[in-house]
Amino acid sequence: MKPGNVARGTQFQVPTRVVNRCNTVFVPRDFALSYHLLADGHMVRFDNGRTPFATAVLPGTGQNVNLNVVAPDAPGEYSKRERQAPNSISARQRRNEGSQT
Repeated sequence: MKPGNVARGTQFQVPTRVVNRCNTVFVPRDFALSYHLLADGHMVRFDNGRTPFATAVLPGTGQNVNLNVVAPDAPGEYSKRERQAPNSISARQRRNEGSQT
């Protein structure tokens, strides 16, 4: 995506490729894509909204996602760092319970 100007507080989409390099299936009810917002390499907004996956992302596979991003209120130049995130505490609990021996 080419850099551009976006009005403050505007929601827009950023095409993003997600590749699952874990042994866990990213099931849409349990996982979604989120992002951190950075300015000059420093964290500005941590753990933003979630964009759901269309279908499960199996280990070793990928999926194209239009990541929902909200422009910050302060003018400036920003970058994002994507991350897979649990949709709920119960999803984290299920994942942790499944990894216990």
